[in-house]
Amino acid sequence: MSLHLLKMRPDRAALARWGYRGGLVLRGGDLGYALHAALSGAFGGRAPRPHRLIERSVEAVLYGYTREPADAMIAYARAVADPELMAVLGIEAALSKEMPKTWRRGDRFGFEVRVRPVIRQDREGDRTRSRELDAFQAAAESAAATPDARPADGDGPTRQGIYADWLAARFEGACRLADRPRLIAFHRTRVARRDGNRVLRESEGPDAVLDGLLEVTEPEAFGRLLAEGIGRHRAFGFGMVLLRPAR
Repeated sequence: MSLHLLKMRPDRAALARWGYRGGLVLRGGDLGYALHAALSGAFGGRAPRPHRLIERSVEAVLYGYTREPADAMIAYARAVADPELMAVLGIEAALSKEMPKTWRRGDRFGFEVRVRPVIRQDREGDRTRSRELDAFQAAAESAAATPDARPADGDGPTRQGIYADWLAARFEGACRLADRPRLIAFHRTRVARRDGNRVLRESEGPDAVLDGLLEVTEPEAFGRLLAEGIGRHRAFGFGMVLLRPAR
């Protein structure tokens, strides 16, 4: 099945107004849920997923992987989307390119990915009471609880190192890290998600951008990894692997 990289330039201010009006943006100001709702409203099940909104000083750029090219996505949105969403998302000016249908083992690509590097912990062994925990926080707590396991020089886990290991585990079976990725951006954010009762609530957690070099090890699995994304919250702006020439 074909995979296309879609590019749009949404109006961030208009998206924020639309989201606030619909009660889709909470106290933390995260636009991830509003963008998810806008894309779903415009494209339904064809909405780009994974996707990533990159906010720059003068504009916001949205990238996403889709199964159809831009002209087909525009035609579908014209048939079903609210006119306001057409303008908010900049759908009429959408561009796309078709990604390779096959990948070659051993090919190397630079990459950048925004992730929420969390692990799920069950409380007292009960999977119905699981929580998301920052992978670095979990490693630091584990190191503190087992002081005898610390390195002789006293150095403990680092955020960049733990996140690199977290990423390598999610690449496994499709590609490998050809160098140690850099943590080029990190902050903790409050994101809006619906709970089991469909009530929109905020949760706080890590928000990281990693940059590095990967090597394809399993071509078919690598194509699936791009199409599906990695980690949690892939429908809300996390987990999209963007490729660039290897440096």
